[in-house]
Amino acid sequence: MRVSCIGIVLNALLCAAVPHGYNPPPPNCGDHGPAYLDNQVSPARLYQNLVDIRSRTNGRPHVSPDRAFGSPSANQVSEWVYSRLDSPNYTRYTQQYSDTALRYKLATPFKVGTTTYEAFKMSAQFDATVTIIKGPRGHGFCPNLQVQFDDNPPNNRVLLVEHNRCNTNVPLGFASLILIYNDNWTDWTPETAPDPVPGSYIPVAYINRGVGIDLIRRINRGESTETKFITPTVQFPASGINVFAKSKGGDERRTIVLGAVLTTAPYTPGINEDGSGISLLLELFDIFKNYFPHNKILFAFWADNVNFHDASGAKYWGNHLTATQKNNIFMYLHFQGVSNGTYGVLDGDGSSGLPPGPPGSGPIETLFRDQYTHKGINNVVDVGYLTYNDFGEFVSFGKPVGGLYDLFGDILHPAFPCRTFRCDDLRNVDTHMLKINTQVAAQVLCNVANRNSI
Repeated sequence: MRVSCIGIVLNALLCAAVPHGYNPPPPNCGDHGPAYLDNQVSPARLYQNLVDIRSRTNGRPHVSPDRAFGSPSANQVSEWVYSRLDSPNYTRYTQQYSDTALRYKLATPFKVGTTTYEAFKMSAQFDATVTIIKGPRGHGFCPNLQVQFDDNPPNNRVLLVEHNRCNTNVPLGFASLILIYNDNWTDWTPETAPDPVPGSYIPVAYINRGVGIDLIRRINRGESTETKFITPTVQFPASGINVFAKSKGGDERRTIVLGAVLTTAPYTPGINEDGSGISLLLELFDIFKNYFPHNKILFAFWADNVNFHDASGAKYWGNHLTATQKNNIFMYLHFQGVSNGTYGVLDGDGSSGLPPGPPGSGPIETLFRDQYTHKGINNVVDVGYLTYNDFGEFVSFGKPVGGLYDLFGDILHPAFPCRTFRCDDLRNVDTHMLKINTQVAAQVLCNVANRNSI
């Protein structure tokens, strides 16, 4: 048998080059470049997450399903998310807390003169003293709306319009409420009244035709139609379940927290708001559970009490942190409403005239914007900070905050279609936008997860 001297020499050189006991560095998210990381984002997985969320979002007959705080659906989704966060490289845990849950009743009584009427499915809480006036009639958009009603203060008038006779997507400033009466004599009930019109800028409610005709007659006779609306609510004790997954590796002193909201407003499946944020975070988890960046990563899914505009999940978590744990937070990245609407980035530097975030928030915004620019996307909207959102808790700590968030509606940038309505369902998902936003989030996370400073 002949032995190759060349083979012996090569083996000797290799053994000499690799020290005894050498272990290669663990895989990191940036090892193969941005394109490789982008390609790990799976649109099929993202959509399947939404399907799984929807299958656990239930409701009563004739009432839109939701994941409102304290509902069985909210807790079912929390349990499902926990089951998805299974990895030997992460520690998963939950945090249960109690709070007062609130639900709007589907029927809102209001009184004109001595007669009490009912409005159904108020699209938002509406408590005000107002005067009901006739809105324009005719099919299609109402082009003379501003001209016809510019002599009435917008904060105390309600437009009365016939169902299917006038476009109710009236911009803010024209009225404080649109009251829609049935276009036939079949009476609606709180359960059978239509859903509010998708994309409405102001609150909408429905009344039966007989009520609408009676109000029109009062207006035509010159009678006062002043009334007071108070949206009736039911409050009850309930509990929510925050869900977390924390990387076992990484520098504890630079912990990056990423968050999304598990719960919804009442009577909406909430697939975009915020099933899409949940799906995005789960996709990031599926990708990053195989990587070992320098900094620690904490995925947080908040069971917020949305009805009270209260980030109670994040607040409860924050109230139970030690001073050292708060100090270890490197930054917070929030993702909400990321599968429909516009590309919205939290305005960290205040360049839009909105209040800026804490120091370090501006560079985070730049990282997100640079990723969109790299993809050729330039229609990115600045989104201001709301202290009642989850990132408000981190702002109170003075920690840098960033993220993707598209839940604002105004005349220039309408809220995404079906926001808080029954139609925020699987058909309300733009899978391409969800994929792009997830790729952007993955690139930014990979960047900051390997930084020593912002």
